[in-house]
Amino acid sequence: MKLLQDLSIRRKLIVIILMTTSVVFLLTATAFFTYDLVTLRGRMVEDLKVMARLVDANTQALLLFNEQEEARARLESLAAQPRLLSARLLTPDGKVLAEYVRGDREGPMGGPPEVETVRDKEQHRFLPEALLPQRLVFSRPIYVGQDQFAGWVYLEADTQELRSRLWNYFGVTALIMLAASGVAFVLSSRLQGLVSEPILHLVDVAGVVSHKQDYRARAAKRGNDEVGKLVDAFNEMLVQIERRDEALVEARDQAYEVSRTKSAFLANMSHELRTPLNAIIGYTEMLREEAEEIGQEDFIPDLVKIHSAGKHLLGLINDILDLSKIEAGKMTVHAEAFDIANVVRDVASTIQPLLDKNGNTLALETAEGLGDMSSDVTRVRQVLLNLLSNASKFTSGGQVHMRVAKLDREGREFVRFEVQDSGIGMTPEQLGKLFQPFSQADSSTTRKYGGTGLGLAISRRFCHMMGGDISVASEIGKGSIFAVELPASMPEASAATATRPR
Repeated sequence: MKLLQDLSIRRKLIVIILMTTSVVFLLTATAFFTYDLVTLRGRMVEDLKVMARLVDANTQALLLFNEQEEARARLESLAAQPRLLSARLLTPDGKVLAEYVRGDREGPMGGPPEVETVRDKEQHRFLPEALLPQRLVFSRPIYVGQDQFAGWVYLEADTQELRSRLWNYFGVTALIMLAASGVAFVLSSRLQGLVSEPILHLVDVAGVVSHKQDYRARAAKRGNDEVGKLVDAFNEMLVQIERRDEALVEARDQAYEVSRTKSAFLANMSHELRTPLNAIIGYTEMLREEAEEIGQEDFIPDLVKIHSAGKHLLGLINDILDLSKIEAGKMTVHAEAFDIANVVRDVASTIQPLLDKNGNTLALETAEGLGDMSSDVTRVRQVLLNLLSNASKFTSGGQVHMRVAKLDREGREFVRFEVQDSGIGMTPEQLGKLFQPFSQADSSTTRKYGGTGLGLAISRRFCHMMGGDISVASEIGKGSIFAVELPASMPEASAATATRPR
């Protein structure tokens, strides 16, 4: 069966037809042979029975009066029976009165009879007890009158006829099987096309659909049998796929248009909002400085709140602008060489006020010999600031670890930035939607900690644009670990792919 799986359809059909023909022929030949074998064995037993009865009728008186010479003469008259090997007359006490042995049999008979000598019934046995026995032995009790037991007659015949017939049968069976297999092969070779050609045609059409993505192709139906029904089902499937493909293309085009319109709207609105917001922030700083100069301390806390709210709103607008640029395919990254340790220290210094606000401490672990990295330093700094900002925001009175090291990934050198906090952590359900735009862990997190859910989405897209990725592992109540892996030397293709929609 394993061999059939690797054959073509045409060869499978030929092999199946040949195997079926051979099995049917062998079963038929076995049935005929078994019947013939049983019949021939039964006839041989009947022949010995007739012979034993003749001996019984001619030797009753001889056994009764112990006439050895006459008994031997009577047994020698059985030499005319070509199959008979030997004959014995046994007295009631089991002694041999007379015996006959065919001249071509080697050695005397000797020994006890090889069948059970029972006074009241005949016995026979094939020796050895196998498919091709060598001898048939037979015993018959001899009675004088109705009840005077005189002894036994013991006959032994060969089974050469049975063996010869069996070998002849095997030879004829082999010749007929070869001839039948040849005829079956010729017929199957010519008729298998009726089944294989429609299936092969269906395979060819499926190959065209698979390689060319042409769902307009159709298989030709050649009959109303099972293969024809299969062709109908295949064509109907292609029709359904073609309709679905057209609907998907239309939906995709509509989605692209909606996305482009949305991105253009967000980009324009971000510019329109950022201009007056920058003015508000600038005037707030000027008013705060003037209030400090003229000693109006009561106004300073309100001005600080206005300034802080304006900066926060400006950050949100900048995130929306970055996301709209990425979705519109207009965001680019520029590779430049920079010292990794210096950038990490600069980011740590920038995030320190936010860490102090929540009572957190920052532990830096940088491997020795980090050296330089060729990537977009602005995007790298933005990603790290976002991760450290989240770690500090969701941790209170704890510690934030930042580890930086170089590692090898399939022959390429990467830089791994790892940020670990001891904050609130996340469930597997929350991790599943963590990097989706405008999505946070859940509504309660949004109400308590604020934010729009854009930071991590933008950070992951920046990592993709620079040829790397960002991953996260978290356990509820035990904190989170964010890991960013970026190539030490940004591929040139990353800058090109950054200009196309992902």
